[in-house]
Amino acid sequence: MDKAAIFHHPESEMGYLTKQNKYCVRLRTRHGDFARIRVIYGAPCAEALRNIEGNTWAFDQLEMTKYLVNGEFDYWEALLPVSSKHRIKYAFRLLDATDGEYLYGENALKIFNLQNVAQMRGFITPYLNKCSQKISNDWAQKTVWYRVMPDRFANGDETSDPKGADDWNNDPMKASLFGGDLQGIIDHLDHLQKLGFNGLYLTPVFSAYSGHKFDTIDFFQVDKNFGTKETLKKLVEAVHNRGMHVMMDICCDHLSDFSLEWQDVRHYSERSSYAKWFLIDKYPVRYIPSDIPDYAKMLTYEAVDDNPHQPRLNFENAEVQDMFSNVFRYWTRNFGIDAWCLNNADELPDSFKRRLKDELRLLDPSVMLVSKGRLKANDGSENVLDVVFSNSYSCEIVDAFTKGDVTPIDLSDSQVQTASKRRSSAIPCDILEFDAPDTVRLIDACGGNEELLRSLLAFSFMQIQAPCFLYGTEDLLSVKAEEKDENSGEQPFLNASQSPSLQPTMKWEKEKQNATMTRFVSRLTAIRRKYIDILTKGSFEWGQCSNKTGFITFTRRLGKQQLFCCFNLGYGSIRIVTPKNAKLLLSQNLMEKDSRLGKQGFVIVEM
Repeated sequence: MDKAAIFHHPESEMGYLTKQNKYCVRLRTRHGDFARIRVIYGAPCAEALRNIEGNTWAFDQLEMTKYLVNGEFDYWEALLPVSSKHRIKYAFRLLDATDGEYLYGENALKIFNLQNVAQMRGFITPYLNKCSQKISNDWAQKTVWYRVMPDRFANGDETSDPKGADDWNNDPMKASLFGGDLQGIIDHLDHLQKLGFNGLYLTPVFSAYSGHKFDTIDFFQVDKNFGTKETLKKLVEAVHNRGMHVMMDICCDHLSDFSLEWQDVRHYSERSSYAKWFLIDKYPVRYIPSDIPDYAKMLTYEAVDDNPHQPRLNFENAEVQDMFSNVFRYWTRNFGIDAWCLNNADELPDSFKRRLKDELRLLDPSVMLVSKGRLKANDGSENVLDVVFSNSYSCEIVDAFTKGDVTPIDLSDSQVQTASKRRSSAIPCDILEFDAPDTVRLIDACGGNEELLRSLLAFSFMQIQAPCFLYGTEDLLSVKAEEKDENSGEQPFLNASQSPSLQPTMKWEKEKQNATMTRFVSRLTAIRRKYIDILTKGSFEWGQCSNKTGFITFTRRLGKQQLFCCFNLGYGSIRIVTPKNAKLLLSQNLMEKDSRLGKQGFVIVEM
């Protein structure tokens, strides 16, 4: 028995109030150390004492379920009945395979007997109220997200095109503007719906200098090249009329150096009304340029990754917090935005995020706040916001399928670790994103291998979290390094992780679309939505995984319903036998007559 592996942290993802007014408690133990675990619980007050062979604590018992397993740890879970009028004291009764019994309470492990129970210092639940519940949005659990960069998606209104807009079929350079707009998205909502997506995720639409708009100048204006506020409202209404939802990107940690606030600081230095809005070390604000336009040396102010064009905001300043509070409330109240993705949210004060959540919930109880951070801890740590991007797990999946750096067993361990650090009700709303405007395209990560891409996508759609798709993945949009244009003097970017400006435009000509991939994506989303209860509410049970042959199996289970999944990440075929009564939902490289699954093959069956 490994005593150090036994762990419980109350008032965290290991102890919290659920929507059903029950208190979820979790315990971690070393894999295989214990056969059964029970929670013992009762009132902590003196009246709960009674005389049974001496004073002991009057308690009830509840069997715990082993809800997660990997090669290192077992994770146990139980739901305690609670009341808002009383606290509850609880501890854990652990039974090993040799009938040895132990008592674990407040980090102390002892032999289980009535005397130790009477003297035990257990864990205590707080007085419970609705405020301590994490709200879980049912609509978010059922969403499959499609992410769009308006400038690169479709041009629906040429009157709003930027001056000197690039030809739509040109390869993008860093300063490219193509003229895509909000009307173009409206015109192609049927495309999203036919593919089966029910969530539209927009990169920033606010006034900005670049094509990607992450360098916001004015948060209260729609960028003129994208259309007007009326166009945005028309888009949101059109999305809602299709039973879909809208999420918008926003970067709260910085402003563009073209913003009026920063220009005022440049002009008036410390006398500026906005001087305390930014993190300035020395006046006047200066930097030494480098050969890379978005990187500078010896800045006299703090900037995002030393990008002189993105001065960081001072969130200790009340005026900055008030400004963003007004921004969020304005767009939510007047335009019906369903969700907000806060980029670099892990760098914002928790006090501001709590304030923001409380204010927006008064406007719309179902609005969702999503945390997208750069720190890996953000994937698992309890966040004051509703939802997180499971970035670390996404990277593990991509590496397992495309590089082989992550073994099948490592991948299963990563999934368990991710799930163990989040509340059960939160995980189905969390988002799995595999390519984004600032990363390489997924087809490029797969080396152009369509079968590998389909296998990776099928795996992701069988996870608990909500999948997120970047526009054009269904048509195998690719980012390619271009030679330097000697006439423009512009330096090419080697991959999209260096700049979202390199993302290509959507190809709408039928001959440039990939019909096979489009049908596959439609089938995937149909399976996801049909079996959404199993995938978001059911258990995730890892089966056989082999590092030697490179295969992965797992089962998604809810009551009597089961989905069995097998993926071959190895270099050769593997033997697979599916039950005769199983219903084949989707497969690739399955040789049924030979009962074998080929390289990059997968099979998803309903049992």
